[in-house]
Amino acid sequence: MRDLFKFFRLSYQEKLFFIKAFYTIGYFRLLLRKRELQALFTSVSSRSRKLLKHPESSTIPPARLARLIHIANGLVPLSTCLAQCLAGKQLLAEKGYKTTLHIGVNNQIQSGFEAHAWLSMNGNILLGDISNLHQYHELSSPSSLDEP
Repeated sequence: MRDLFKFFRLSYQEKLFFIKAFYTIGYFRLLLRKRELQALFTSVSSRSRKLLKHPESSTIPPARLARLIHIANGLVPLSTCLAQCLAGKQLLAEKGYKTTLHIGVNNQIQSGFEAHAWLSMNGNILLGDISNLHQYHELSSPSSLDEP
């Protein structure tokens, strides 16, 4: 119930963005199960580049938008860090913010290895910051995601 009150305290723009983030994360969650990863990366990259050319106006800072995306991600059943970051890349591009998707692996765990995705802007992590991020070795950025 307390979370519902927090939602109603958001500005109108933040409420709309939050709802869109929830939907977009869910959409990417489904796409990750249905589409080939490289095709999905290419699609997100192409859409993000188009959105960056004609961004919507926003008075909400990118860190606040990222926080709303993070909270929405927690409400999407079985969501992943990759779904959150792909949605974040597209949603932030709509607002005119160019971001970089990072994917890393941690092979220092007993079960073999673990992958993680995070999103950054100007060297600052916006989404996917975890306490043991330093243990992840970043893979080459999917070339299709960060082309100019």
